[in-house]
Amino acid sequence: MLAKIQALLQGNHYLTEDARAIARLRCWEVLEGNEKVLYGLYRTKRSRYSTYVDLRHEKLAFRCNCRSRKNPCKHSLALLIMLVEQSDVFRVTESFPEELQTWLKRRDSRLQPKERSEAEEEKLAELRQKNWEKRLQQMSKGLHDLELWLQEAVQTGLADLHTRDARYWDEWSAALVNAKLGSLAKRVKALPRLFEQGDWHESLLGELGEIYLLVKGFQHIESLPIDLQQELFNTLGVSVKKEVVLQTPPVHDHWWVLAKHEGVEDNLRFRRVWLLGEESDDYALLLDFAWGNQGFPQDWQPGTRLKGELYFYPANFPQRALMKQFTLEHAPFEAIGFPDFLTFNAAYRAAIAQNPWLNLFPACLAQVRPFVVKEALFLLDLNGLQIPCRFQQAQLDWQLIALSAGQPIQVFGEWDGTHFFPLSATVEGRFIDFSVLLSNNRQ
Repeated sequence: MLAKIQALLQGNHYLTEDARAIARLRCWEVLEGNEKVLYGLYRTKRSRYSTYVDLRHEKLAFRCNCRSRKNPCKHSLALLIMLVEQSDVFRVTESFPEELQTWLKRRDSRLQPKERSEAEEEKLAELRQKNWEKRLQQMSKGLHDLELWLQEAVQTGLADLHTRDARYWDEWSAALVNAKLGSLAKRVKALPRLFEQGDWHESLLGELGEIYLLVKGFQHIESLPIDLQQELFNTLGVSVKKEVVLQTPPVHDHWWVLAKHEGVEDNLRFRRVWLLGEESDDYALLLDFAWGNQGFPQDWQPGTRLKGELYFYPANFPQRALMKQFTLEHAPFEAIGFPDFLTFNAAYRAAIAQNPWLNLFPACLAQVRPFVVKEALFLLDLNGLQIPCRFQQAQLDWQLIALSAGQPIQVFGEWDGTHFFPLSATVEGRFIDFSVLLSNNRQ
């Protein structure tokens, strides 16, 4: 959704500046919405304009009673700008004016699937194929330009990138959004954050190397296995519709809810929930997004066990999944983890071999001791091997050490290739959810 909105704003740049002038709370008498629709009542001394934005379908739709012949008009674009940059100005509601509800019903009626003849289905399939080929061409052009930029950056020297201002990175990010490469756009825009690190040269070179691997992978995509092609498209931000995922064979199992992690990225709230299959031994990721104060669709409680079926998104190393039906089971928490870091490292290497673009690797570490050296947190296994560890919030370091009390404990978290981020732990049979500890600290 975010990439779609950014592309729309870039495509209407001639109106976006005018829209920014009115993308302010004081300019609007009413600002309401949810994940499906936006409603704004814009006021001036002489008139008031009702503006609607339908977010529910692949193509955004707009309606405004202003005199502009542009669609979207500046009022509609202003609502989108505020959604992206300051979504908390909207009052979340499910109740809207009757005129807006009527407009939505008319749109639903027009967009209802209709019975098509075989010839119409073939024509529609041809149109979809043409649209897909057009998108591939846009992506190919964008990745070609990105490859030239990467080569120039290495030849010129990384220090040159350190001198670039925010506008330089914004322009590169916008160009990638226009090329239908929203995920890469976010990665490039985030590169300046690496300059804050003491070893920024190594971190920056590593990130540029991973981006270059994506570029070269796309250039040879036809020679890759089908599932690896899907991994590449997933990483580039080509999403698979939920309806397609739910048509795949499900995995039936008893699933332990290991952890959940919430955060904000580009003004959009996200939530990652990690599950582990008791019989399949498969990790699964339930990924949800929300904006403003809008709640997530389901509240998953870490430490509980569910009986249900998961539908995994197509991938060479499947992680993200959807849960369609489940029942809650009452059972003491019990999940088996990697016995030592050698086993953990072997599993991680196998995962990277399946998906070279793997971002996060979930892992349950069975017997580890936390300790701190020079304010840096580490985990130590029973063989004396250690890995660097880091909480998303530093104040939990000593709470983890206190929970351990010098004894081995079981910890679950995310490994990003350089650091392990603990999300939950089991101490003497007691399940500890670190998101709850963090919430208690804030209170």
